[in-house]
Order: sequence, then C-alpha cells, then structure tokens
Amino acid sequence: MHGDFASRDADGLWYLHGRSDDTLKIAGKRTGPFEIEALLMAPGLVLDAAAIGMPHAVKGTAVVCVCVPRPGIEMDAAAKSLSAAVVEGLGGAFWPAQVVFVADLPRTRRLALPK
Repeated sequence: MHGDFASRDADGLWYLHGRSDDTLKIAGKRTGPFEIEALLMAPGLVLDAAAIGMPHAVKGTAVVCVCVPRPGIEMDAAAKSLSAAVVEGLGGAFWPAQVVFVADLPRTRRLALPK
C-alpha cells in the first residue's frame, strides 16, 4: 500500500493528488485533506488549496484552509463561498475555522532518479 491518491486520465497520464493515508478527525468524523481540497477547488475561486488540521477545544481538530486566490477575486466573499462549499460537501462539522489566502503554496522538491 503506497498511500498516494492518484488518478489516470483518458490519455493514460497519471496525476498524484496527495497522500491517501492522511486523515483528519473532526468532531468524531474522518476525512482526508484531499476531499476538502477538491471542494475548495470546485468553485473556481482559487488556483491551489491545502487543508490542514488545527487543534480545537471542542471538535478535537478544526479545518484550516490555505488557498492561492485567482487574480481579481474579492477575498472576504471568496472565503465565505469556500467555507460554504466545504460544508455543503462534508457537513457542518467541517466548517473551516479559517480560510487563509497566500501568494503560493510550498511544494516538495522533485529528486532526480539515479541513472
């Protein structure tokens, strides 16, 4: 079991979306960051998104969404729309504690394979 969530398109190209073994337990419910990130991307308001867990006194863990906004969007309205998209997809327990907008998200460096 490799733990990566991937898909293959009609042309046979593979896309790695993230770790399938990452789990957020929020108010007794479990989901992966990828499910939240897909909901954040769906409205077309952001170029990239990451969902992370943050300690919460009642829920155990709360969702924090870190997003790269598309140029020209109104961020307050976008944050409300993104939060609503997560709730619509997963339920009220997953209402993000925060939606943070950033210029870019860090990426893991690609390592060259030995020849």
